[in-house]
Amino acid sequence: MSTAFHEADTIAQVNQLSWQLLQFLWSHNPPSGGTAVSPVSIATAVCILGGFADGEVPASIDSILQSIPSSSTITWKKGVFTGKRPTFSPSFASSVSRYGPMMVLRESTLENLIYEIDQYFMTEDPNRSIDMKLSPESLTASHDATSASSHIVLASALMISLPFHHLFSPSKIAKTTFNLLDGTTAQIDMMHCTNQQLLVKHHAAYTAVRLPFGAQAHPNYSLIAYLPRTRHSVEHLLRFSSVQASSTEGFTKTFVSTFVIPKFHTKARYNLKDILPLLGLSLPQKYSHVTLDGDTAVDQMLQGVSVVFDPWSVRDPQPPSPPTLHSDLPRMDSLCFNCPFVFTIKGREADVPLLCGVFDRTESD
Repeated sequence: MSTAFHEADTIAQVNQLSWQLLQFLWSHNPPSGGTAVSPVSIATAVCILGGFADGEVPASIDSILQSIPSSSTITWKKGVFTGKRPTFSPSFASSVSRYGPMMVLRESTLENLIYEIDQYFMTEDPNRSIDMKLSPESLTASHDATSASSHIVLASALMISLPFHHLFSPSKIAKTTFNLLDGTTAQIDMMHCTNQQLLVKHHAAYTAVRLPFGAQAHPNYSLIAYLPRTRHSVEHLLRFSSVQASSTEGFTKTFVSTFVIPKFHTKARYNLKDILPLLGLSLPQKYSHVTLDGDTAVDQMLQGVSVVFDPWSVRDPQPPSPPTLHSDLPRMDSLCFNCPFVFTIKGREADVPLLCGVFDRTESD
């Protein structure tokens, strides 16, 4: 058995790796719309690609890129990464699992599950389903071959992720949703606002805006957008410890006369199919009945992280009531997303961001 990871150190290091990878991807021609990564994605990539059986978390993204094993210990089997009896410690799996619910199947069921997944993806029967045991609850998902997302070996376990919209009917999805599973999908209903009370924090290098979301009465998550100030850039912000910490402290309710929120009609995402070549790994063979183009089964199986901001997908039956004006609030004339900006998504109880990214293309009202 490998040396156990120290849980607190592991969480901090994996989170730091996510910021390093974000900087790496942002500096290497990110896709239109931006780039986003999550600590869960990093932890999964470390387990799958790194082969760090001695229980050490790599110090940097560079060390990962330089130490990808060329041996046959990592294999791709019909859409599932598998390892030959992986030896990553259970404590590492436990610490990574704190980031959100994952499907974890222990070693005793790994081979059977891979067989079931093989059968599922190699059949075109849309009614076939896979029983998935997600922590903390068990869900059974039925979905067709174009909506499947599978990612992969974590410790002596297998993790499969599915976007929420494949598990719940649209009527049960709140207007603002956030999926904690790897293969993250976030959707936030935002619009052009006037006379709006917002949570704002001013810093010498940026202005931060905090937008709580989740259940209407009890928002459990926050999106924090960091807008660079004059003479500062996204590249600078990505290295700021205060941005990486994504602290929800220090925000003041501020009255903004005009708040222009951009239309997000793009997916900011990096698929593993984009990252694998950077790591010197080959892509899997195409399936007989799907391709690597678009949102097909293979595309989603290789999905690293996907963030979707679409304010037009859900509309209020009635416009919200205007906020009550408070003369004692700090005031701003306007606030506008008009340049690339850094964002994080953080849970109320989370020590580190669940997702961090950069948007580089927006369209304002």
